[in-house]
Amino acid sequence: MKKANRIIILWALVCIFLLWGCSDILKESVNFELPENKGLVLVIINGSDGAGRTLLPKAPDFVRYDLVFTKGAAEESYPDWKTTDVISLNVGEWALELTAYVAGAALPLAAAKGNATVTVSPSAPATVNVSLYALTGGQGTLSYNITLPTDLSSAQMIVSPFAGGSDQTVDLLLSGASGSLPLASGDYRLTLTLNKDGLPAGKTVALQIYDNLVTEATYEFKDADFSSAVTISGPVPTKTGYTVTEIYIYSSAGQKIDAAVGGINTAKTAWSFTVPSGYESVYFKVEVCKDGTLAPKFLSKPIALDQLQSHDGEGAIALDFTYAITIPTSLSGGSVTAVPVEAFEGQTVTLTMHPDSGKQFKGGSLKYKGITQEKGVILETQTVSGDETASFVMPAEDVGIAAEFKTPLTAGLFKKNAAESLEEITGDYTTHSLANALSYIKTSASVSPGDRFVIILGETTNATLSPASSTGDSTGYLSKAVTVTLQGSGAAREVSLDNSGSLFVVGNNAELILGDKIILQGRNSNGYSLVRVEGTGKLTMQSGSEIKGNKTSASVSGGGVSVTSGGTFTMDGGTISGNYAASNGGGVYVTSGGTFTMNGGTISDNTHNASSSFSGGGVFVETAGETTSKFFMNGGAINRNTSSSRGGGVSVLSGTFTMTGGTISGNISATAAISASSGGGVSVSGGTFIMDGGTISGNTASATDSSATTSGGGVSVSGGTFTMNDGTISGNTTTTTTYSTSSGGGVSVSSGAFVMTGGTISGNTATSPNDNNPAAYGGGVNISGGAFEMTGGAIIGNATTSSPTSPSIKINGGGVYVSGGTFTMKDGLISANTAPFGGGVYVSGGTTKFVEKASLSANIAEEGGGVYVSGGSFTLAGGAINGNIANGGSYSRGGGVYVKTGIFTISDGTLDNNSAIASVASYGGGVYVGGGTVNMTKGTITANISSCESYSYGGGVYLDGGKFTISGGTFSNNTASSLTPSYSRGGGVYVYTGTFEMAELGRIDTNNLVCIEPGKWITLTKPFTGAGPIALIDLSGSSSSWLPPIKVLKKETSFGTQDIPLDRFLLGDFVIGPQRKSIEAMGYFLNTDGTLQSW
Repeated sequence: MKKANRIIILWALVCIFLLWGCSDILKESVNFELPENKGLVLVIINGSDGAGRTLLPKAPDFVRYDLVFTKGAAEESYPDWKTTDVISLNVGEWALELTAYVAGAALPLAAAKGNATVTVSPSAPATVNVSLYALTGGQGTLSYNITLPTDLSSAQMIVSPFAGGSDQTVDLLLSGASGSLPLASGDYRLTLTLNKDGLPAGKTVALQIYDNLVTEATYEFKDADFSSAVTISGPVPTKTGYTVTEIYIYSSAGQKIDAAVGGINTAKTAWSFTVPSGYESVYFKVEVCKDGTLAPKFLSKPIALDQLQSHDGEGAIALDFTYAITIPTSLSGGSVTAVPVEAFEGQTVTLTMHPDSGKQFKGGSLKYKGITQEKGVILETQTVSGDETASFVMPAEDVGIAAEFKTPLTAGLFKKNAAESLEEITGDYTTHSLANALSYIKTSASVSPGDRFVIILGETTNATLSPASSTGDSTGYLSKAVTVTLQGSGAAREVSLDNSGSLFVVGNNAELILGDKIILQGRNSNGYSLVRVEGTGKLTMQSGSEIKGNKTSASVSGGGVSVTSGGTFTMDGGTISGNYAASNGGGVYVTSGGTFTMNGGTISDNTHNASSSFSGGGVFVETAGETTSKFFMNGGAINRNTSSSRGGGVSVLSGTFTMTGGTISGNISATAAISASSGGGVSVSGGTFIMDGGTISGNTASATDSSATTSGGGVSVSGGTFTMNDGTISGNTTTTTTYSTSSGGGVSVSSGAFVMTGGTISGNTATSPNDNNPAAYGGGVNISGGAFEMTGGAIIGNATTSSPTSPSIKINGGGVYVSGGTFTMKDGLISANTAPFGGGVYVSGGTTKFVEKASLSANIAEEGGGVYVSGGSFTLAGGAINGNIANGGSYSRGGGVYVKTGIFTISDGTLDNNSAIASVASYGGGVYVGGGTVNMTKGTITANISSCESYSYGGGVYLDGGKFTISGGTFSNNTASSLTPSYSRGGGVYVYTGTFEMAELGRIDTNNLVCIEPGKWITLTKPFTGAGPIALIDLSGSSSSWLPPIKVLKKETSFGTQDIPLDRFLLGDFVIGPQRKSIEAMGYFLNTDGTLQSW
């Protein structure tokens, strides 16, 4: 261990009043220099709570402190450190452990510890505040003096150890309101509970007991402190890596409610408070410990008090954590502030840059990074009231902020040399005119291929250029094999046009880089894209640059940028906003082999011509030739763009779009006069879209015209192929206020193919709020043509909704709606989706097939909790349909599957643990057949339940029309359950109407009754194979309904000449009046022709 030299510096005398959190730092400047690799550290010791919420020991003071700093294998120790000492350490991040000692009989005793981290920088002294916590194993004293009013009915003081153990209770009326208690050293909660005339008062505080020290509690209560109160409670919140030590309650004004009595229980699992009723809302501060060290406190959101009141002693609220935002205090050249300084998941955090005098923020350097993120997220800034600001949405973890500041460059024309230094070009170009600088680059004989130029615009002068043309006679046309970088100095600089045309045309071999603080301003009426990239030309946008406000005319595509004929556009940052295209691609148009790579930045608030022939409010991609056009999105955001037909964010007509990161959000495809609106976020009508990451969220496809339809709030596929390997499509919406349909809140496929191997489609909605015969199909996915193949990923938490409650409404398929094409699911999950009809999947046409590991579970509907089939075909050839619920209130049908028309085939897989739940009557916990055809050749129908307070029918299957044929598979342990047993019929199968056929290996386990209505029977279509019972038959109806002889089993011609195996059909009980009597007691038996006879 190395003992570091202590540096006592006269200019930094630090006077610290320990424990009470009061400090005063006096500084007197002198000349003092440290080595470049060293920095100064000021250590300030506070109690564990400087706001008075924790009671701390009073004098005698600590007599000694030991400090140990560690950084990897390096260690610096400071035994017997004095509070006036300033410490010198090598630069970097150090962990500090501080031990405080009290006087002992012979030697000082270790009584408290504190831990902290500090980043040491050579540029400025680093201040580190250390909060102390009591060490266990010693003995201290609590001294209390409580002033009480007269005529109290009760007054108690309860001291509870945080570490667990027995409470100590003092009756202040019997034992006196002052005294002392010996306590083991450690952390405690002190609770005072008083009552006068039926009204409570009290206080809850934390206290620390240190070895050999006295902690005092002095409080005064008056008559005015007693008032009516409410009790609130809930579970203790959890946060990975942290242990909750205490919870405090605050008013909405931010003041701790001292009169609130309570806290967390000894097991640290629940909390409760009694709070004076005068508060409209409260919030909570959660104190936590990490690795044994007291950590920052996390605040919950404000909550209305009336929402928190307990009911029958049950907890009412779960608290949210805030997450910390850490900004280095040693930034060079400026600082960054955050509002708020700690935030909830999903809360917006605003960062403001504060450059030092003579410095400016370096564009592209601002980023935030969470623990789970491999690299930081770069933030774009904007100027608000003279300050550069940025915002981000807080993730569910602590984040750190990084930023850089720089010295502004002098305006002028510069050339980069091999060492990356800038050499100013003097002469006629010292006027800093952009036009002159570009002219020099275009015409000077001294310019060679490969030269790299930087044009820095001055702080006070914007620039205006004549339109560029492809003939090379304008300054804005770049054709030499050189790189030109434009950037501003100080304030943002605007470059605009003096006439209609492109501001820049980047031709073969040339490269234009738009740097920080450069704004390319378009024209309100312009016949050209603001920037055109052609041939082998390259355009790069960096953070802090903008292309905005250009409106094309005469059917010109690409309001902001046009990338064509093999050109390349790379967007590392910056903003493309407020542009308009008279044709396709309001923001960016990529065609004829062009390539657009988006690594960062924002494309927002762009749009295009309202004609149905055009699309792509933000970006449009088409090939238009032999060379494939390409769009790569690795980061950044495409948001708030609009289309009047297809692709509010992005439209892919042909070519390829590969998305590995970034967000496409808040875009709109909306129409008032066009027949269809699709792809609020993305429209794929040809070509290829590959989604390997990123998020498509919060987009909308909407319509108000009476004949218009909407589809694909997030993504619309009407041609080409969309492959989803990862990423998220969430929170998108389709909506219509017309007589027409709204379908595919997340994804709509009408042609082409959607291949899903991973990722999540979640929280999307198809809604139709109009009362005039609304229709909403497929909250998550709508398939009306083409093919959707799912081999992985999840479709979860989607919904179809409508405000009307008329039974004529068509609100179907919470997860998936299939009306045409094919839907094949080999793996993955469809879960927690909701709709009135078909919570998981609704099939009205086309072909649907589940195989292998497909899973459809925990979906909810009024009818068809898992699947609703009203046409087309659905085949369960593998996987599982389980845990789905039909709950229609009074009546429910088909917990797992509802078949109205069409064909449902079970050739393998499992249909289990589904439920039909109702208050009046429930039908078909597993399958409800109201029409159509169900064929079961293999697989399992098991453990399904029809449950109702009154009438419950068909735990496994209820047949109310159509045909159900079982020739193989397993059918067992299904249940019909009612509060009235005689109304629980057909635990296995209930045949009310329709045709129930059995053949070959078809079996209904004898623990599942097959209940038959009068006039119905089991049709036998082929001879049975194998051995053992085939079915246990129960009969439903009154005694007069079952007067023998009556048909129970009926052979079809296809059964052949074999006899009915009567010994394999067992007869259950009849319902004769209020009594259930055995078949033998009734004298009934089955004859060889399958009729019921009496002896």
